[in-house]
Amino acid sequence: MGRGIGLYWQRTRDLGYVSAARAIALWTHTKQGKDKTASALKIRSPDHMSDGKVPAELLAVRDKIDETDERLLDLLAERFELTHRVGLLKAKQNLTSFDGAREAEKLAHLAELSEQRNLNSKLVLALFRQIMQQVVRNHETLKSAD
Repeated sequence: MGRGIGLYWQRTRDLGYVSAARAIALWTHTKQGKDKTASALKIRSPDHMSDGKVPAELLAVRDKIDETDERLLDLLAERFELTHRVGLLKAKQNLTSFDGAREAEKLAHLAELSEQRNLNSKLVLALFRQIMQQVVRNHETLKSAD
């Protein structure tokens, strides 16, 4: 990390409201003169902690959350790579992009898994519906490209 970004990250990290990745995004946008970055990222001002200093234990847990978020993104990218392959196969075989029975079956299974893991099944289903809608749009694009 360069001296400027390193100092910026340390300052924002000490205040407890950004991860390294978020600090880099903020630094980049600040250097480019984009003042609305903090509000666009919905970053709270540092005064949300009464003493101005975030406990090390909290920072450690936040780092773990950041790592988990990155793994989630990696898994999402992997999922989209797989659905791209499905889309290519569907386009090649002239199959419809949307399979309502498959989606209903998949959502029911995800609801079960969510409940087994004590997750909010409504939230999980909403997320997966969004993902599945994007997959169908991607498949339609593949079909129209042929």
